[in-house]
Amino acid sequence: VGKLKGYRGRLLAEKVETPEQHQEALDAGFHLFQGYFYCKPETMGSKAVSASQTQAMQAMQQIMTTESVKDIEDVLARDLSLSYELLKYINSVGFSLRVKVKSISHALNLLGMHNVRTWLSIVVLSKSTAGTKMPELMKQALLRGRFLELLAESGQDAGRKSDYFVLGMFSLLDALLDTPMERIIEELFLPDFVSTGLTDSDSGPGRLLKLVQAVEQGEWGSLPELRGASEEQDYASMFMDAASWADTLLDQ
Repeated sequence: VGKLKGYRGRLLAEKVETPEQHQEALDAGFHLFQGYFYCKPETMGSKAVSASQTQAMQAMQQIMTTESVKDIEDVLARDLSLSYELLKYINSVGFSLRVKVKSISHALNLLGMHNVRTWLSIVVLSKSTAGTKMPELMKQALLRGRFLELLAESGQDAGRKSDYFVLGMFSLLDALLDTPMERIIEELFLPDFVSTGLTDSDSGPGRLLKLVQAVEQGEWGSLPELRGASEEQDYASMFMDAASWADTLLDQ
């Protein structure tokens, strides 16, 4: 690092596997970091998911699996902090509304189901993340969710795209919460499709997570086996679309 300080450019530390290596690279003067450390939980055996985190994730779980605006309104009405965040969000300058929105039902009708789900995922992840890993992990979690949602839309499972989205996004919950996935599953009532995918890597949903992880790592040679009998897909383009979508959301 010392030899390169006189040159233009940003320095990338690769294969950062532990918190100690992250701190060492940071102290040495690296600007960018890459490695498995950012996608795995820090081992903290006594740490449990807090009541507020569980409540927020259960609210999102309900909203992701319902098609009724009334059900979403009921969920938000039971959580004052989420209701406040929603009204603050829709009354922000980004929407340029002429009239101030004062009710949850008005906000939901203006946003629509898809936009509400997207907004809530970001709010819940923001509330549930810990430490300096949060921004990049949030982006990656959203990216995975969107990638699997696009995968569902492009195949025969479009009717389950909400489950696909939740599966992808929740696949990083252990890293986001620094809590073992098994403990998280015990404290949430997830759809069978999602809980199976998060706990059994050889199941159908589990293989979907293997697929998105292989695309993330550029392990193209493993894709034919993971695809099975499904149709050929342009996974690289799908992944870039999902990355662009996640970036745009976080910028907004």
